[in-house]
Amino acid sequence: MPTHPIRIFSYWAALFSLIFLPGCGNFFVSESGGGGGAGTSSRFAYVANGSAGAAGSVSAYSINVFTGALTQISGSPFSAGTGVQSIALDPTSKFLFVTNLSGVSVFTISTDGALTQVAGSPFSAGTGAISVVVEPAGKFVYVANNSSSDVSAFSLNASTGGLTPLTSSPFSTLIGPRQIAVDPAGKFAYVAAGGSGIAILKINADGSVSPVGTVTSTGTLSSIAIDPSGKFAYATDSVNGVLAFTVNSSTGLLSQIGTSGTSAGTNPVAVTVDPSSRFVYVANQNSNNVSGFSILSNGSVTPLSGSPVATGTAPVSVNVDSSDKFVYVANSGSNNVTALSIDTNVPGKLNTIGTASAGNGPVSVVTTK
Repeated sequence: MPTHPIRIFSYWAALFSLIFLPGCGNFFVSESGGGGGAGTSSRFAYVANGSAGAAGSVSAYSINVFTGALTQISGSPFSAGTGVQSIALDPTSKFLFVTNLSGVSVFTISTDGALTQVAGSPFSAGTGAISVVVEPAGKFVYVANNSSSDVSAFSLNASTGGLTPLTSSPFSTLIGPRQIAVDPAGKFAYVAAGGSGIAILKINADGSVSPVGTVTSTGTLSSIAIDPSGKFAYATDSVNGVLAFTVNSSTGLLSQIGTSGTSAGTNPVAVTVDPSSRFVYVANQNSNNVSGFSILSNGSVTPLSGSPVATGTAPVSVNVDSSDKFVYVANSGSNNVTALSIDTNVPGKLNTIGTASAGNGPVSVVTTK
């Protein structure tokens, strides 16, 4: 007698339930988003909270890799000193760096995302430490100091996270630096310095830096990002919107693309490029939104569909996670983080996921690899 087709279906349905249903909590994700947790998240987001003159902190979240939703982890927020300004990770996401009035505090990141301050932290920098970056090889750390108009350079102990100032540090730069970035090859550093322009610094073999050029602008330059390919750079300009540049890989010099910037929202203050070098996202502090742009073959940018997208109040930092699926925005006015997803059907377009509470005055956001 031939096997009945209904019995075959019942057999495979029962087998499927035995194999998959016990783990369905990690396989299916509800519409409400939920959070991270065991089996659903292997990445973390960190937000530096730095309300002026108040005790700073770092809010830590697990990222749900399916939905992009954030869930604050146990022990968060973590104390990070007074006057927190910015946050950065080393290339392996082993250490977290936070600038504050004392210089730069360093934390180790545990497997569950919790933070532990390393011995000797905080490490002294210049006056008004405002921005921190780790070069791609993970050997040196650079801090831009707004009040002393210089850059502090440190060697990084890859085992302990400890910082040792270079003998020639700090290095003078343009007046009033606001943000520092390093190119993907680790050859040059770029300092956005408000009305003073952009300082271009060569990174020498010993970690010291030497000036090689400057870029001027009619507006206030708050931030700069180098795309992961190393071919283009993007800066936010209070008057001209987003400025695009080609990067000379040999000299580090920047050449502006076009004669003017591309319009963004009101008071663009932060810029980032996605990991695939396809999109640029800009946080507009006074219009409470994020502008998205597509990168053309020559490095110029054009607005994305649906741009800009609303955020919380006074967004001042924007980050694309390493999966190139989610975007996170720190909102300094509403004390929260906006989570957005990158649309796969309309490339680059942002869709709102939701928000997560942060501490007072969130100023910077990063995500682990």
